Amino acid sequence: MFQAILSSIKRHPALAYFALTLVISWGGVVLAAGGLEGFLANAQEVESRLPFVVLLLTIGPVCSGILLTALLDGRAGLCEFLARLLHWRVGLRWYAVALLLTPVLAAGTLLGLSLVSPVFLPGILTSAGKPGLLISALMAGLVVGAVFVTRDRGASRMKKNDVLLPENKEAQI
Repeated sequence: MFQAILSSIKRHPALAYFALTLVISWGGVVLAAGGLEGFLANAQEVESRLPFVVLLLTIGPVCSGILLTALLDGRAGLCEFLARLLHWRVGLRWYAVALLLTPVLAAGTLLGLSLVSPVFLPGILTSAGKPGLLISALMAGLVVGAVFVTRDRGASRMKKNDVLLPENKEAQI
C-alpha cells in the first residue's frame, strides 16, 4: 500500500505537496482550536491559542516540502536542501538590510504614530514578556525564510522532473 501511495506522489508531486500542506496546516488548526471535543467557546481561550494556530498555518508548507523531499529524493535530496539553505548568495550586508529594514521601518512608524496616540506604542516597549515576544518574532522569521527556501527547492524539483517546465540543460535556475 505504501508503494502505491509513493508512486502516486512521484507521478503528481505538486498535487501531493498542496494536499499535504492543506492537511498539516488546517488539520493542526482544527486540533489547536479545540480538537475533537469541539471548538473553543470564549474569546480568552481563542486568544490564548492564536499563536499556535498561526504557527501551524505557516509551518504546513515547510513540513510538506521537507517531507516530500525526503520521500522523493531521500538522503541526497535532504543534503541538497540543507546545502541550499546554508548557501549565501549575496553579501552579509544585504542579509542585514533584508532582515533589519522592515522591523526598523515598522518601529519608526509606530514610534512616530505613538506621538499622536499611545495605542501605537510598539509592543516590545510595553510588554512584560520581552524574551517571549522576541523568540516568537524570531521563530516567525525563520518559518517564513524556510517557506521561501522550501518553495525554491520545490520549483527546482518540478523543473527537474518536467512537471511544469521542460528541461533545459543550458539554462539553470
